[in-house]
Amino acid sequence: MKTLLDTLQRSFLAVALPAALVLAGCGKDDESPAPAPDQANVLTVHAAANNSTLPIKSTIGDRESANVSYGANSGYRKVLTGSLPVKVTIAAAGGATLTSGTQTLAKDRYYSYFVYSAVGQATNTSANLWVEDDLTVPTTGAKVRLVHVGQGLVSPLGLSRPDGSGMLVPVVTPISSGAASAFVAIPSGTASYNLVNATNNTIVPLAGASVLATNFAAGKIYTIVVRGSSSPATSNEQFTIDLITHN
Repeated sequence: MKTLLDTLQRSFLAVALPAALVLAGCGKDDESPAPAPDQANVLTVHAAANNSTLPIKSTIGDRESANVSYGANSGYRKVLTGSLPVKVTIAAAGGATLTSGTQTLAKDRYYSYFVYSAVGQATNTSANLWVEDDLTVPTTGAKVRLVHVGQGLVSPLGLSRPDGSGMLVPVVTPISSGAASAFVAIPSGTASYNLVNATNNTIVPLAGASVLATNFAAGKIYTIVVRGSSSPATSNEQFTIDLITHN
């Protein structure tokens, strides 16, 4: 025999169960995916002349680069932001750690990380240079900067361009070894640039001089890298110019 209590319980369940199912469904719909972590972008350059025979790899936070051979660079890779541990090692099993430390990186910024050999640098060690990259595309012409990471080479070095009369017009103010200039605007097209010393006299590299006659394309952003050693153990370590195209 049904009692009043039985009737009330049945009525309560008839109302409560659909409501519970609706609430459960709403809970799933309202779950949002976790936001993506803030990230920066880093390009690594191997310019360590005293470790030229082996590739290197850099680890920034928990992100490891691909192997980078001497005289080459990686592409930009995503890394986390904030103050991060940085380590560069020889890219081989049990490879030596060349340098380690910390670096602060900001959200959505781009950086070039140069691993190089300073004067007196011991083998299996390296110096490093961090430079923020302004990748704002030029509205006219191109942009170029100079980075000097040579070991014992002429310092400071700048960049000049001959004018119609044969005079050298400064383009990039000379910078010391272990430093980078700011990006400067240049006309697009092919032009003969010169590496120059502090008194605007031409300095001729042993290799890579063709970089100075590159057809610099409109809207492009470039870094001219001076690398090598004043006392090269091999031809691979001689005074050389490389070109990085950033975009």
